[in-house]
Amino acid sequence: MAWVFVCAASDLEEEEAVPFRHGSRDAVLFLSDEGEFFCTAGHCPACQSPLAGGVLDGSVLECPACAQAFDLGDGTNEEDGPPLAVFPVRIVKGRVEADLPTDTSSV
Repeated sequence: MAWVFVCAASDLEEEEAVPFRHGSRDAVLFLSDEGEFFCTAGHCPACQSPLAGGVLDGSVLECPACAQAFDLGDGTNEEDGPPLAVFPVRIVKGRVEADLPTDTSSV
């Protein structure tokens, strides 16, 4: 795992998502309406659709394609389907960083 700069914290508004690439894989950074940042894999593990357009309600993300709901704290699928990969996030001097696998095949 390695801390990777994603964007400036001030670049996001509440309930906004920022899709980005790390190596050859997609990831998404979310900012909840409670001001908490979350980082996940870029695609739904149930249907492989992009998650950047998902509906965020607090710390729960709903896939825009299949409506699977994921707890962004731990990646649990609330529909008993496959879990979503989630990654630690930190803010350093106004910069959002995510702790992503160095082997990008697991993102």
